[in-house]
Amino acid sequence: MYDDLRELNYTIQKKQEHIDELRAALTSLSAPVGVVVQSSHSDRIASLTCKVIMAEKQLDSLIDKYADMKDKAAREIFLVKNEDYQDILYMHYIEYKSLGEIARIKGKTAGAIKVMNNRALKSLKKLLT
Repeated sequence: MYDDLRELNYTIQKKQEHIDELRAALTSLSAPVGVVVQSSHSDRIASLTCKVIMAEKQLDSLIDKYADMKDKAAREIFLVKNEDYQDILYMHYIEYKSLGEIARIKGKTAGAIKVMNNRALKSLKKLLT
């Protein structure tokens, strides 16, 4: 599930970028109030508007799914008894910090954090099965 969270986060970012591009295209097509535009131009504006609305609905759905998954992951992480393991799992899988960043925060080597992360994952897996 934790890799799925990262992938879904990436998908959300890409969807938002796509919406931003659609909005920029729509803005560039917009005519000042009172200016009469050709039918083909109006059709293009209508088409882009529909695409923005559909993309925003998809984005909302993705965000809801992401929030649910992240909440579940956080609750699972806090089932682990070892607080250091909880910290590492939370920082790595919920806050998306690298193991190197976590090592600096915790004042340990990257190797030690990698070992602790693996042990924490094993501990979590054992709790969930």
